[in-house]
Amino acid sequence: MKRPLLCLLLALSAYAAAQKNGQQYVDSLENILPSYADDTSKLKLLAKISFSYYEIDPDKGIEFGEILLRTATRLNEKKYIGYGYMDIGINYIAKADFPKALEYEMKALDIFEAIGDKKNMAKPMNNIGNIYYNNGDTEKALEYYLKALIVYNENGMKAEAATAMGNIGLVYQSREEPDKALKYFTGSLQDFKDLKDQNGIARMLVNAGNIYDIKQEYVKALNNKLQGLGMWVKMGHKNGMAKTYDNIAYTYLHIAMDMKGLLLPDSLSNRGKCLSKSKDYQMKSLLINRQTGNLYNLIANYEGLSNVYKEEGDFENALFYNKKSVSLKDSVKSDENQKKIKVLEMRKSEELNKKEMEVKNLQIASVKNERWYYLCIVLVLLGILSIIYHYFIAQKRNNKLLTAEKKKSDDLLLNILPEEVANELKKTGESHARQYNHVTVLFTDFVNFTGISERMSPTELVEHIH
Repeated sequence: MKRPLLCLLLALSAYAAAQKNGQQYVDSLENILPSYADDTSKLKLLAKISFSYYEIDPDKGIEFGEILLRTATRLNEKKYIGYGYMDIGINYIAKADFPKALEYEMKALDIFEAIGDKKNMAKPMNNIGNIYYNNGDTEKALEYYLKALIVYNENGMKAEAATAMGNIGLVYQSREEPDKALKYFTGSLQDFKDLKDQNGIARMLVNAGNIYDIKQEYVKALNNKLQGLGMWVKMGHKNGMAKTYDNIAYTYLHIAMDMKGLLLPDSLSNRGKCLSKSKDYQMKSLLINRQTGNLYNLIANYEGLSNVYKEEGDFENALFYNKKSVSLKDSVKSDENQKKIKVLEMRKSEELNKKEMEVKNLQIASVKNERWYYLCIVLVLLGILSIIYHYFIAQKRNNKLLTAEKKKSDDLLLNILPEEVANELKKTGESHARQYNHVTVLFTDFVNFTGISERMSPTELVEHIH
């Protein structure tokens, strides 16, 4: 039986780079919390505490996540509201409450999208991928993991990209494509080594160990997993320890089942001892998972113990743990949970469609406004041109009238005065006396002018003289 690792690779929060983990670390954070004022420093500390609890006590992690959410809402700090939703979602993932986890991670994604925070958008994307992965929807899981990986790489987020690569490796492992899975796991492992990220190194060692199980390279598998276990123990990561105990148990079970035809060292050649070790490691994992309430990992423990007892020929205990596994699996992966997830997916889809429609409507309104704007400009320009045109026509008409009147005035002067004198009057407004040496003077009188003028009107008299 070849079983993919059922483990959650959670997105690394920006504040989760510290390698010191475990209850002692969380206690030290809680001790200094009361000294912090209500500002972003306190929000950052609350986010650290909530995130750190997912490996130790998810219920406490949710509690601090809700405190973070309330405080960030009061301070109107959008980014930390997103962190609050995301960390609560992470803790629900640890509890295997996937409908709740999906609800909170989608809320986080909405917040980060609304404020345009691309770096943080990728984190809930990765966590949503984890939710789909653990519900068996590898297509959706891979879709979200790849989206997250693109954003991480674009923004130079090496640690987060390494986590996403590890998650993609899990998808290929569940699809029974071990070579592709190992490629992603080893790439992720190298990145975590470069970053000196002990948490990431431990995860990738265990994941690569599971691939070596599939390839029946059991010595490599155990070496990787035991290295990873040592690191988890040193860091005090209960969930990491529980998952690795479970995976070491499966390696010993695989060895016992596949022993024939394998070249194994003496320490692994005794079938009974391998089954006994498998059972011991499963029980260690089971105890931790009961403490933390990780239902998904408990299912894996019950399945593992059922398989060990079956190989030992103890069918009564095999059936007992098989029933516990089936019962718990039905509870965790019930139709009701699946329906809740579908409802959340539909709600998310509707919200996205609504946002797209709002954007389109804004674009249409913007185009209409632009058209009105340009139309107003055209109308104003036409009005200005019309005023200029009418002014020009009026000026032209006035100029013609002035020219005509000037001609009449000039003609009248020429009728009365010599041209030279008339021109002088027009230019200077006065005329100077001139001396002429040779002139002819004509004196005339009209016969009986007085009598004629008495009988005629002035108009008739002038016409008659002319």
